[in-house]
Amino acid sequence: NNQKGFNGNASTSFAQGVYPKNNNNLQLNYRNGKLNLFLNYSANINKSFTKIYALRRYYSNNGDLTSLLKQLSYFKGKGYTNNLRTGLDYAVNEKTNVGIILSGLALKRKGSTDNPAEWLNTNMNRDSLIQTYSKSNTMWKNGGINFNFRHAFTNTKELSVDVDRISYRINGNQYFENAGLFPTTYKETTRADLPSDINITSAKADYSAQLKSWKLEAGAKT
Repeated sequence: NNQKGFNGNASTSFAQGVYPKNNNNLQLNYRNGKLNLFLNYSANINKSFTKIYALRRYYSNNGDLTSLLKQLSYFKGKGYTNNLRTGLDYAVNEKTNVGIILSGLALKRKGSTDNPAEWLNTNMNRDSLIQTYSKSNTMWKNGGINFNFRHAFTNTKELSVDVDRISYRINGNQYFENAGLFPTTYKETTRADLPSDINITSAKADYSAQLKSWKLEAGAKT
């Protein structure tokens, strides 16, 4: 953005079905002389569901109806997402620029399923009933920082350096339950916790030079 001074824009949207959905965005920029500051932020909220009814018929090799399976599945979920990217650029002189960028993401999701399965005989009488239920929670956070440097030795020779650090923090848990309700009763459950921490650091330097009709490029990365 080459406009001097302060400028920005904000937007929001809202949708209503069975559940609401909301999206929000904010962009700000300030430029004064050699300094440029910027900020981009978005926040999203949504809630959803899926309802499925299925009736399956099973036949023998002779084509006679042997049994039926009736299922009513209900899936429900909601989520929140916050995304931020901000930083600054500073022109040391006409040939040299330095900058820093900060970024972050925070995400949270919850979901559940409810799925009864009812077996019926050919007279539509209940033969057995099984109930399955599950739920999951996910929290995802990551943050990153970037340092960048650009220097033009001449109009045809340039050096760029970038150093990045990013961290991920992921926490999730899952629960699954399978229960027999008829004609016998039982319950089977499974629970899982899924934590994960990841840290990544990288650095790279690139040099380019335009030499008459061909271009020379060299770089290093770690």
